[in-house]
Amino acid sequence: SKEALKSQKSPESMGTTVRKALVVFQFTVSTVMMTGTLILFLQTDYIKSKNLGFSKDQVVDNKIYGEFRDYLRQNWQTFEAKLTENTTITSAALASNMPGDRLSVESVTPVTADADQEFPSVRVMRVDQHYLETMGIKVEQGRNFNANDTTAFILNRQAVESLNLENAVGTKVANQSRDIQGEIVGTIDNFHFSSLHEEVEPLVLSYRPGWASRLVIRLEGKNTESALAQVEEEIREVSPETLFDYEFLDSRLESMYKTEFNTGKVVNLFSLLAIFISGMGLFGLITYTTEVRTKEIGIRKALGASGLKIASILTLDFTKLTLISTIIAVPVSYYLAQQWLNRFAFKMELTWWIFAIVGLATLLFTLVTISFQTIKAAMTNPVNALKAE
Repeated sequence: SKEALKSQKSPESMGTTVRKALVVFQFTVSTVMMTGTLILFLQTDYIKSKNLGFSKDQVVDNKIYGEFRDYLRQNWQTFEAKLTENTTITSAALASNMPGDRLSVESVTPVTADADQEFPSVRVMRVDQHYLETMGIKVEQGRNFNANDTTAFILNRQAVESLNLENAVGTKVANQSRDIQGEIVGTIDNFHFSSLHEEVEPLVLSYRPGWASRLVIRLEGKNTESALAQVEEEIREVSPETLFDYEFLDSRLESMYKTEFNTGKVVNLFSLLAIFISGMGLFGLITYTTEVRTKEIGIRKALGASGLKIASILTLDFTKLTLISTIIAVPVSYYLAQQWLNRFAFKMELTWWIFAIVGLATLLFTLVTISFQTIKAAMTNPVNALKAE
């Protein structure tokens, strides 16, 4: 009886240890995969919901070429007014680039700076007076561009800091790369014109509608197909051979994180596979254990132990394995998550509840997996159990 109550440890010790180690390994892998899946979801959700400093919804980016581009250089104000007569089009603008593009790197310095004074290079985008409105970017100080400007600049906060300007508005600066001088007429916040993988760099908006290669249109949000058809019709009217090559800005920005989204799908698949394998391993171990401990269960029941008591004894053993795997998985998951998140300049915060949720989910999965066998073992007739050997 005493040997039976000790679960007959000696004969099965090696096999049982190996099986338990395998289950711990399987659950550790499953927990790491589940944690990775959750963190991938939270980071991609963070990317999608992050305030980029501009309004990306219902913005259409249309590339302009050859004949149509030449037409806009001469007739932009007329064409812009005609477009916005349509109530489904809120505003339209011209720009050399869009968020997500690799912008030109140029040297812009204050005119009054000493010749030997060095300044970091800045990113430059050429736009017209409607760009900020169309993109939903607010001017912080000074004013927006207007049609009377010849050469003017608007700087983001990072550019103001990099040029050491205390009072940026009204300061004259020179674009050394283009041999152009002009006045800073306004400043804007640091909007994310590049991927969230990167820090926001100094940005200079230069008033140069004639250098534009993009027609940027904000739609009202209703009857999108009708609005796009109207835009295409207006373009065809002035330039019949022009290709209507457009893209929605929100789709364009999401494509910058295609690798992360695809990785998420792969991790989800492998997480499900790992959980399935872990469940099979655990189910096999609980089946084997209950068979080995059949006599012990019978003696305990004969001595008055309730079915609930026996079920709790068996459950406790496997709960310990789950806790061990969780203790191993948490630091591994944390390290791997940090390495992956370090690819982003802007990222979600790793908090304790992420690991707690996965740990509780693993424990719940364990309890559900072993419940059938433990209840079955607890309900076994003690006479049959004692006859088993």
